[in-house]
Formats: sequence, C-alpha cells, structure tokens
Amino acid sequence: RRITPSDIDEILDVLAQSFDFVVVDTAKEFDEMLALVLDKAALVLFVTEMDVPSLKSAHRAFELLERMGIYDKKIRLILNRYVKSKLMTLESVEKALGVKVFWTLPNNYPTAIAAVNQGLSIEESDPRSDIANSYAGLTTAVLEAFKYPGFGTAREEDEDKKSGLLSRLIPMRGLLK
Repeated sequence: RRITPSDIDEILDVLAQSFDFVVVDTAKEFDEMLALVLDKAALVLFVTEMDVPSLKSAHRAFELLERMGIYDKKIRLILNRYVKSKLMTLESVEKALGVKVFWTLPNNYPTAIAAVNQGLSIEESDPRSDIANSYAGLTTAVLEAFKYPGFGTAREEDEDKKSGLLSRLIPMRGLLK
C-alpha cells in the first residue's frame, strides 16, 4: 500500500515518544509529506553547497519555506563542501539567502568517498580528519541549539546596499516574518 502523510505523522509521533531525537533525511523535492515533516520538526538543518546553482535553489527553497509558514527560528543553514573563497564569502551567502550560516563542513572529498566506499562513517574511516572533527562540532552545535532555542538564528537586519556577485545573481529576499 502507498504511504500517506497520515502514516508519516503517526510514525513520527511514535518515534518521538520512544527517542530523544528523531532525524529525518528528506528528499530535495517538496511535497505533502515533506511539508508535514518540516512542520513537525523542532529543528531543520538545511544543507546546501557554496556554488551559484546550489544557492539559487536554496534561495527558492527558503522562499517556499516562508510561504509554507516554516519559521526561520527552527532553520539552520549548513554549507557542505565549504572552501574559503574571496569570490564567494560566508557573508555574501548570508546576504543573498537572508539566513546566517550555522555550520560549515569542509570539502574533504577523499575522506568522504573513502568512508562511503568502505561502508563506514567518516569518524570510523578517518577520526582525525577535518571533516570528522567538523561533524563532531556540528553535533555539539545542534545539541546546544536545543538547549538555547534562539542559538544561531539571528538574521541580517542591517542590509548592506553594496551589490556583490551573489546579490546580482540571486536577488535578496525579504526577512522571514
């Protein structure tokens, strides 16, 4: 039989009664089930990469989340495969998306793919790597976010009038209500 949103709702309720944390890795496509999961979530980790096509998609997704009433206070922006760049900075990403970056995960493809190919976690594959340390830090930051609900949710209220590469390619969206 086909899984319905009410099935997902019931499953999430049962899991929430049994576990302190329930993690749901969702598809990229927005549908009725994703809307339900996002609405029930206490915290949404929104993962994107720091390239123009990914950020354009993220911009559209944040606009949709706003229209859906998914409040910005529970959304945390994670930049995956992060590489420091003069062309595209964390500040320019934050300005373009209207969301503070919560965490960055370094671009360590060799370690990540080695873990995948061995069927291991990154921690098991290379516990001393920068990416393993970053995931450990992200875990701590997420736990802190639950202790302090306002942690990491500040928005850019002072909009800089300068027009950078990202703001020309991705129009600035308004602050979420």
